[in-house]
Amino acid sequence: MTPPALFGPTARGLVVLYSSTLLAGMWSMIIPTIPLLNEHFGISSGAAAQIITAMAAGRFVGMPISGVVLDRLGTRAALVSGPAIAAIAALSAALMPWFSAILVLAVAMGIGDGLWTFGREIAGIDLARQDQRGRVLSGFHGVNNIGLALGPFVGGLLAEAVGFRAAFIA
Repeated sequence: MTPPALFGPTARGLVVLYSSTLLAGMWSMIIPTIPLLNEHFGISSGAAAQIITAMAAGRFVGMPISGVVLDRLGTRAALVSGPAIAAIAALSAALMPWFSAILVLAVAMGIGDGLWTFGREIAGIDLARQDQRGRVLSGFHGVNNIGLALGPFVGGLLAEAVGFRAAFIA
């Protein structure tokens, strides 16, 4: 006899989505690297903080793109392409010697994150029973907030131990 599933027969899929949601919140790991960006590139604190603005702008741009990708190509396309775009951009940002290039790549990271965010929410809705969709989505956002809270702590430890580039790779 199988144990009762938290969300019915799709619990395994939801565990994966919740786990990845926690990882999504880890984007905040870049926040404690701002002073290191300032120092390394010889830019003002305000200019270094624009990395957060660039990522948010990418998410803003990525939202309408996500809708088109999800409608035309399906959830799987968003769940695969979003993280791929974000990972390639993040790895490239970690290797970039120019802050302006890192800003452009942060926009690409935001676009990838936007694609993936909508994809995981649609997948969660599809996997959950209709009477549990609200709980599933509120759970996604709750776990995401835990990730947002832990991100600066982890990012700070990494930045202190290895340097600001580690936050892009983690």
